[in-house]
Amino acid sequence: MFFVNNRSLKIAGITGGVGSGKSFITGEFKNLGAKIIDADKICHELLEDEAIKAQITEIWPTALDCNSGAISRGNLAELAFANKESISKLNKILHPVIIKQIKEFIAKYKKNERGGVVIIDAALLEESGLSSLCDAIIFVETESDLRKKRCIENRNWLSDEVESREKYQMPLSEKKIRAKFIINNGGTMERTIEQVNEIWDKYLN
Repeated sequence: MFFVNNRSLKIAGITGGVGSGKSFITGEFKNLGAKIIDADKICHELLEDEAIKAQITEIWPTALDCNSGAISRGNLAELAFANKESISKLNKILHPVIIKQIKEFIAKYKKNERGGVVIIDAALLEESGLSSLCDAIIFVETESDLRKKRCIENRNWLSDEVESREKYQMPLSEKKIRAKFIINNGGTMERTIEQVNEIWDKYLN
């Protein structure tokens, strides 16, 4: 059996490198009927929470945009990804709250729905322990040069920013080994969508 615990609700996690196209693939699963949990969206909302802001600015005062009074995601990223200790501090602030909210969402969905599919889109799916909630992991494979190109063009990142963000994460080779399914997102959009549909039709739906 694919879903070894035989739960009526199927939970799959999406993982892969920065700029691999996880959001696009998650969107395709959503179009097919999956409920999506976007950990990055939860994180952005938490940055507006006053208690979270206070914890962050106590460590990194310059993460606060003086004009808007909000956390500058750009400033925070530059400060947090400066070294392993800094990113660990940020994760200790955000991860427990993010995990709690995701577990609450899943519990609520189980209570109100019969069956269905939930997709967890989280960059640090393995590192945060969220993978333990999943029946299967889907790894999005995209070559590094293409991922870097996408981040430079779509996010206005510097050429070395992908490496700086990934060097404190689990190696992609290890994430790929742990995955049940692999989607190659280095080709055409049509081919990527075909792979999404195949996983959906054969295993999730």
